[in-house]
Amino acid sequence: MDRIKSALFLDFDNIFGGLHSRDSQSAYAFAENPSEWLAALSTRGLPEGVRRELLIRRVYLNPYGGNRIKDEERGTPNFHRFRHKPAETGLLKAWPAEGPPLVWKIDTLGEVYSTLSVVGGKIFGASYRGADELAWALNEKDGSTIWETRISPATRENIGYAHGPRATPTIDGKDVFTLGAGGHLTRLDAETGG
Repeated sequence: MDRIKSALFLDFDNIFGGLHSRDSQSAYAFAENPSEWLAALSTRGLPEGVRRELLIRRVYLNPYGGNRIKDEERGTPNFHRFRHKPAETGLLKAWPAEGPPLVWKIDTLGEVYSTLSVVGGKIFGASYRGADELAWALNEKDGSTIWETRISPATRENIGYAHGPRATPTIDGKDVFTLGAGGHLTRLDAETGG
């Protein structure tokens, strides 16, 4: 069987919300067993004998999104079983009155609207700088630039808030996947940005 490798960025709470506004039963069927939905995606629209190999490493979950939808019998949907569970321990329960200490600061990234991925001592992100959309990696310890790569022209029309890409870079081994505001899906080398 032939395979097509596909990067899949899932936004479970918005998929659930969209389904719920049309058919709440379908929304809960999706929430309770998304693997059935993912299985359908692996073959839909492809010639017989061809499957998509789906890459699913990180899932965007809006912590407030599911709270907009309440169901008397089933309660509020919970997608935490799909969320990456961080290994951090010893985190503060409350900030000191003077706030946390400033470790470093950077103001040369341009317009950043997406969240960041921190993996292996690197901070991965994407931004608009002037007329360009960039992906970049910074050193976690001091904020110095490790690499930056131009992805495409900055998309500023017909996207609402036009101040940077929205998708968080996804890291899979040595690969970084970015999805730009204009729909450009890019795979970069995590070490070099090439």
